Amino acid sequence: MRGNTIRAAHNGKCLDVANASTANLGNVHQWGCHGGNNQKWNLNGPQTPNLIGMSPTNAKTALVAENLNLSNTVTYQDINNREDLHGKVAYQYPLAGQQVNPLSSVALKLYKSNPPVPDIIGKLLEPGKTALRSVGLINGLEYVVTTNTAIHHKIISTNPIKGTIVTRGTRVGIKAYYYGAPTNIPSGLYNTQGNSSGCTYKHAKTVLEAAGFKVTFKTYKFASLWNTRVHKLHVYRSGSWQRVRPQEPHKSTIRITYYN
Repeated sequence: MRGNTIRAAHNGKCLDVANASTANLGNVHQWGCHGGNNQKWNLNGPQTPNLIGMSPTNAKTALVAENLNLSNTVTYQDINNREDLHGKVAYQYPLAGQQVNPLSSVALKLYKSNPPVPDIIGKLLEPGKTALRSVGLINGLEYVVTTNTAIHHKIISTNPIKGTIVTRGTRVGIKAYYYGAPTNIPSGLYNTQGNSSGCTYKHAKTVLEAAGFKVTFKTYKFASLWNTRVHKLHVYRSGSWQRVRPQEPHKSTIRITYYN
């Protein structure tokens, strides 16, 4: 044996995989030595390559080249504010350079970066949301109505504030301006607690739509004497349906809950 080739003592020819086959049960014979990969042999088994700093895809490619497999078991190591390392190999087992059996599996530990909330104050809404998504964050949204068209969809604040280190997947609340006439919810449809003043839901629908609101409905089971009468009015605000407040300037969708 010379290097990683095997030569016959009687004629000096090399042990050779016929036609460089990679199939199971491929033929092996002697052939004139030419240094090709189909004449190279490793009698001690493959060595694990150094995968540190690679992406999982590149690590798998490096392992397959050595006749090894990537384990399905993946663990993570948290680091702060290092997007350049996110998803890269932090540790491998077996370690680089260890001799293992062919087709052995190598397990990886990957870096998982915990990003800071980006500074998106003053940006338009869509670029701001894109900046959050780029570091693995998601957004909630609350609008502040304005009559100034120049600041429509400009971001006012975030929660948590910019620079706060958070885990990937954290929901970051965005408060942004929204242009719209500050239409008050018409009075006379509810009392100071947002409950019914006794009008029918059809009358409430007519009055609200005339003021520019969209209207949805939800029934509330009660005695038939109150059928079709308004029970409560709700407005969609800060991600949930909330009871309306008197003289609330919020041109939006109003949900009428009525007795049925």
